[in-house]
Amino acid sequence: MPLACPTDAVLYSYGPDADALFKVMEPALRELPFRPAYVVLRRGDAGDAEAVVSRVDL
Repeated sequence: MPLACPTDAVLYSYGPDADALFKVMEPALRELPFRPAYVVLRRGDAGDAEAVVSRVDL
């Protein structure tokens, strides 16, 4: 039986500073072979409806 190949991958990371966390993870994320790929940075608490959200294409 052939192995199924997933078409999507989702990684979640949580911390007090989205930008600092992304700065540390960015080199490894850019080396992943998955394309197209992007990162969503959410600046605020999980329940904050007014949290600032931005997208970074890899």
